Formats: sequence, structure tokens, C-alpha cells
Amino acid sequence: MARRFLRVRLVVALVLGASLLFAGAREAGAELPAPDAGFGLVDRSILQVHQGDLRVRVDGTVVENLEIRGSLRIIANDVVVRNVWVYGEEPWTVLVEKGSATFEHVEIGHPEFIGERGIGGDNVTARYLEIHHVEDGIKAGTNSTYEYVWVHSLDSRSDDPHADALQDDGGITNFVIRNSILDATGPLGHGNAAVLIKTDLGPTDGIRVESSFLNGGAYTVYVRDGGFGDPRGVVFRDNYLGGDFQFGRVDAPGPVTWLGNRDYATGAEVRADGTEGDPVDGHTPPPLPEPVHVTTTTTTVPGSPTPTAPGAGRAGRNGIVLAVVLGIAGFLLGIMVMRLQGGGRLPGRHTRG
Repeated sequence: MARRFLRVRLVVALVLGASLLFAGAREAGAELPAPDAGFGLVDRSILQVHQGDLRVRVDGTVVENLEIRGSLRIIANDVVVRNVWVYGEEPWTVLVEKGSATFEHVEIGHPEFIGERGIGGDNVTARYLEIHHVEDGIKAGTNSTYEYVWVHSLDSRSDDPHADALQDDGGITNFVIRNSILDATGPLGHGNAAVLIKTDLGPTDGIRVESSFLNGGAYTVYVRDGGFGDPRGVVFRDNYLGGDFQFGRVDAPGPVTWLGNRDYATGAEVRADGTEGDPVDGHTPPPLPEPVHVTTTTTTVPGSPTPTAPGAGRAGRNGIVLAVVLGIAGFLLGIMVMRLQGGGRLPGRHTRG
């Protein structure tokens, strides 16, 4: 009798444990970044202006506290970009052409200077970005990870825009974006897609979109064979899908892993074919940030400061000390010269005879 009672208790414990684990996984997957998560700049007031395009060619360079009125191109390894605002009307606003870079607290875009592409390239690590007023927010690259990125208010100067918050047109592997907001809506209306994955330029293998808010587009999620076969290794997991779309939420007839994705407003399951399950009782949509567009640019232009290479900050301080020492030496030398020219007397000081 005691053994039977023990077995019953064990079964109940296992069932309860599995239920709690499942519920916890669903709750964890449903989390979105808070509106005050810290997207974009840390401190706009300390930015200095760099007028024109900026190209980084030295490994380990740190680019920080700049307002770049042009494009930022990186052709170096281990570059760090921090607290930087970049905008312009170039084909690329930020591009890692070669090498690798980490971006933290970067704003890309300006309401009065509409760019074509926000950020792209391979070997990118990006956290806390705000991207707006470009036609395509993120161009997916190989071996790249984006977290806490907010794409919104997409815009274009083209007569035939196809605005995508996240776009892959083929030829990449190993791309991840999580805990982000990918919203294709804006001045262009619905836009083209929140996430577009299409093998136009080559095969794609390995794209994961997780724990994010996806909204807008003719189809919010669009995954297609563009000529190099179906994209492989595509995973959409634990995302919320918004209701601002033209034709449907999902158009992904190929092999896509689709798990735990839900309707933002109702909490209902959104299936891979775009159909929905039943609304969840008591579901409350998590809050989303509201765009605040700053059009006022930095007023001080200190002659386009140059980003610092490794050790350059220390070298800069040493240079200042050297300049002060040389200035004092020059002042003393000037006094000695005046004394020699004036018969040993300083101007304004006279000895009594």
C-alpha cells in the first residue's frame, strides 16, 4: 500500500513538474525587450560631429561619441562602435566591408536624410541599436548576432520601395537575431516584410529569429526560394506577430522550423501557414516603445574628430602633457630673450639708479 501511494505521488510530481516547465518555457519565450531597454544612444549631448563618410582601416579601433554625417565603413578587425549616431543618403549607412565589428548603443537614421540600407556585413555583433528612416533596416550577414535592436519608421526616396526590417537575399550562414523589434511599418505604410529571407544571390543556411516582435509587410514573414533552393536552417521561435500586414502574416512554403509564435494582441498561436489558434484568456500585450524622432543635430563641430586606435587615448593624454611642457618652456625662453634684449630688465620693471 505504501509503495503504491509512493508511485502515485511520484507520477503527480512528474506531471506537475513537466507542466510547470512547459509553462515556464512559454512565458520565457514570450518576453519582449522593455520600452526602456536602452535602444540607441546612451548620451546624445556628448556627440562630436564627423562631417562626411568615415572609413576605419586599423584593427582594434574604437569609434565612440560621434555624430557621423555620412556613412560608416569598416575594413578592419575587432572594431568597436559605441554611442554613435550615423545618418545620410548613401546606399549603405553602416557596412562591415571586411573584418569584424561590435556595435553598442548606436542610432542609424535621420528623418530628414533617408538612407537605403541601415546596417550590414559579416562578423557583426550588435546590441542596443535603433534603426529608422532607411529603406532596409538590417541586411543579414554571415556569423552575425543582433540583440535588442529596434527597427521602425522605415522610409525611402525610391519610387518603388520594398522596405524590409530584416532582409537576407542569400549567400549567408549562421545569423541570429533575438529580443528585438522588427517593424516594417512607417511612412511607407505596411512596408514589404518584417523578415524577408530569399536565396536570390546564393544559398542560405542558418537563420534564427527568436523572442522578437515582428510586424508589418505585405507578408510579415516571407521565406522563399530565389533561385538557389529553399533557405535551410531557418528557425522562428517564440516571437510575437503584430496585426499590421497587407495580405497575411506568413508566406513560407519551404522547410521552416516554426515554434511558439503567437499573435501579439490575443496571445493566440500563429501557425506556419498563417492561421491562428484560439485567443488566450487574460492575455495582456507587452508594452512596446514609442518612436521619438530627434531632428536636432549636434551644434558643435570640432573639426571632424578622428576615431581612436588601441592606446590612442593614452597617447592623446601624453601628447597634451608634452604640449603643456613645451608651452611652459617656450614662455620661459621668451622671458629670457626679453631680458637679454632689454639689458637684463623685464618690461614694466625698472631698477632705481
